[in-house]
Amino acid sequence: MRNRPCQSVRTHIPASILTAHQAAHTTQTELYASLASKLTPERHSAALKALHALANGSLESVMEAHGLDVIVSASESTLVAYAALAGWPVATVPLGNLKTNAQPFGFFVLARAGRDDILIRFMTAYYGAFGSVKPPSHLFE
Repeated sequence: MRNRPCQSVRTHIPASILTAHQAAHTTQTELYASLASKLTPERHSAALKALHALANGSLESVMEAHGLDVIVSASESTLVAYAALAGWPVATVPLGNLKTNAQPFGFFVLARAGRDDILIRFMTAYYGAFGSVKPPSHLFE
């Protein structure tokens, strides 16, 4: 598997979706701001290439300097965004569900580009040692 830079994807968000979620999600300022973006396709592409190079170089240097095969990160961490920008594989490891609303929580594991095999070995060892997490019951009732 090759390490590939992010591809540009153009999307359209229907006004009905924005209106439907506005009352429940009043902090989606980035989503609304993106609708008014004046970013040209050329600048968008250049920004993605620069972010890809930065993310890939940063992650690679950390892993190389410390002799790491994987990096484990809290699921709330922005590190997973760097891995996505770099085109590196990421696995999600659920740990459980919050008691208050059954929202799942866990951590992410990332490996170098093309090393999905390391993530599969990690996940196999993890589930062999700890088993699976019970899904929230209200989803299946």
